[in-house]
Amino acid sequence: MTMQDDGKPVHVLGLLSPHTTERLAFRPPVAYTLPMSDAARTLPDIDDDEAELTALAAAVEKARANKRGIPHEEMRGWLLEIAAGNFDAPPPVARDL
Repeated sequence: MTMQDDGKPVHVLGLLSPHTTERLAFRPPVAYTLPMSDAARTLPDIDDDEAELTALAAAVEKARANKRGIPHEEMRGWLLEIAAGNFDAPPPVARDL
Protein backbone atom coordinates (compact mmCIF):
# COMPACT_ATOMS: atom_id res chain seq x y z
CA MET A 1 0.00 0.00 0.00
CA THR A 2 1.25 3.45 -0.87
CA MET A 3 0.01 6.98 -0.21
CA GLN A 4 -1.29 9.43 -2.78
CA ASP A 5 -0.59 13.16 -2.80
CA ASP A 6 -3.72 13.79 -0.70
CA GLY A 7 -2.57 11.31 1.93
CA LYS A 8 -5.20 8.67 1.17
CA PRO A 9 -3.96 5.08 0.96
CA VAL A 10 -3.89 3.45 -2.45
CA HIS A 11 -3.53 -0.30 -2.85
CA VAL A 12 -1.12 -1.37 -5.55
CA LEU A 13 -1.49 -4.76 -7.13
CA GLY A 14 1.49 -6.69 -8.39
CA LEU A 15 2.44 -6.88 -12.03
CA LEU A 16 -0.50 -7.36 -14.36
CA SER A 17 1.41 -9.67 -16.66
CA PRO A 18 4.98 -10.74 -17.13
CA HIS A 19 5.14 -8.58 -20.29
CA THR A 20 4.38 -5.24 -18.63
CA THR A 21 5.73 -3.25 -15.74
CA GLU A 22 2.51 -1.28 -15.18
CA ARG A 23 0.85 -1.56 -11.84
CA LEU A 24 -2.85 -1.17 -11.16
CA ALA A 25 -3.76 1.23 -8.38
CA PHE A 26 -7.24 1.37 -6.90
CA ARG A 27 -8.97 2.74 -3.85
CA PRO A 28 -10.92 0.46 -1.57
CA PRO A 29 -14.68 0.57 -2.14
CA VAL A 30 -16.47 3.31 -0.29
CA ALA A 31 -19.93 2.89 1.20
CA TYR A 32 -22.27 5.59 -0.02
CA THR A 33 -25.21 6.64 2.09
CA LEU A 34 -27.93 8.83 0.70
CA PRO A 35 -30.09 10.85 3.06
CA MET A 36 -33.84 10.34 2.78
CA SER A 37 -35.66 13.45 1.69
CA ASP A 38 -38.88 12.38 3.42
CA ALA A 39 -39.45 9.99 6.24
CA ALA A 40 -40.90 6.66 5.20
CA ARG A 41 -44.66 6.41 5.45
CA THR A 42 -45.95 4.14 8.15
CA LEU A 43 -48.81 1.73 7.77
CA PRO A 44 -51.97 2.43 9.71
CA ASP A 45 -52.50 0.41 12.84
CA ILE A 46 -54.94 -2.34 11.86
CA ASP A 47 -55.69 -5.69 13.39
CA ASP A 48 -54.47 -8.22 10.81
CA ASP A 49 -56.69 -11.00 12.16
CA GLU A 50 -59.77 -8.83 12.00
CA ALA A 51 -58.95 -7.68 8.45
CA GLU A 52 -58.40 -11.27 7.36
CA LEU A 53 -61.71 -12.43 8.85
CA THR A 54 -63.54 -9.54 7.18
CA ALA A 55 -62.01 -10.35 3.79
CA LEU A 56 -62.76 -14.06 4.20
CA ALA A 57 -66.39 -13.39 5.15
CA ALA A 58 -66.81 -11.15 2.09
CA ALA A 59 -65.30 -13.82 -0.20
CA VAL A 60 -67.54 -16.56 1.22
CA GLU A 61 -70.62 -14.35 0.84
CA LYS A 62 -69.72 -13.58 -2.78
CA ALA A 63 -69.12 -17.28 -3.56
CA ARG A 64 -72.44 -18.33 -2.01
CA ALA A 65 -74.30 -15.63 -3.95
CA ASN A 66 -72.97 -17.06 -7.23
CA LYS A 67 -75.19 -20.04 -8.09
CA ARG A 68 -73.01 -21.17 -10.98
CA GLY A 69 -70.34 -23.77 -10.46
CA ILE A 70 -68.93 -27.18 -11.30
CA PRO A 71 -69.91 -30.20 -9.21
CA HIS A 72 -67.08 -31.72 -7.22
CA GLU A 73 -67.27 -35.13 -8.92
CA GLU A 74 -66.97 -33.60 -12.41
CA MET A 75 -63.96 -31.53 -11.39
CA ARG A 76 -62.37 -34.54 -9.68
CA GLY A 77 -62.91 -36.70 -12.78
CA TRP A 78 -61.31 -34.09 -15.02
CA LEU A 79 -58.31 -33.71 -12.71
CA LEU A 80 -57.85 -37.49 -12.64
CA GLU A 81 -57.84 -37.49 -16.46
CA ILE A 82 -55.15 -34.81 -16.46
CA ALA A 83 -53.13 -36.75 -13.87
CA ALA A 84 -53.37 -39.86 -16.08
CA GLY A 85 -51.75 -37.91 -18.92
CA ASN A 86 -54.84 -37.08 -20.99
CA PHE A 87 -54.03 -33.39 -21.38
CA ASP A 88 -56.62 -32.98 -24.13
CA ALA A 89 -59.52 -33.85 -21.80
CA PRO A 90 -62.09 -31.06 -22.02
CA PRO A 91 -62.53 -29.17 -18.76
CA PRO A 92 -65.92 -29.24 -17.08
CA VAL A 93 -68.21 -26.33 -17.80
CA ALA A 94 -69.76 -24.19 -15.09
CA ARG A 95 -73.53 -24.24 -14.94
CA ASP A 96 -76.39 -23.21 -12.67
CA LEU A 97 -76.49 -25.46 -9.63
